Amino acid sequence: MIYVVMGSEDGYCMTYTSKKKAIAYGEEYIMAGGNCREEDIEIREYDHAIFMDGANGSSVEIIKDEIAR
Repeated sequence: MIYVVMGSEDGYCMTYTSKKKAIAYGEEYIMAGGNCREEDIEIREYDHAIFMDGANGSSVEIIKDEIAR
């Protein structure tokens, strides 16, 4: 599984093979938008994606995709 991180401000940001690292990057991205703490970030996970929204209006979409072999 790969996780493609898309930020609300500048689109594609990073690709990870670790869900934990993708979410951590998403949290850093949102907090970099200012006036938002980690506990102010709402995370919703679905089969195809993870959506993260910060209290400051910044958001991140993490698209889940299978690795082709």
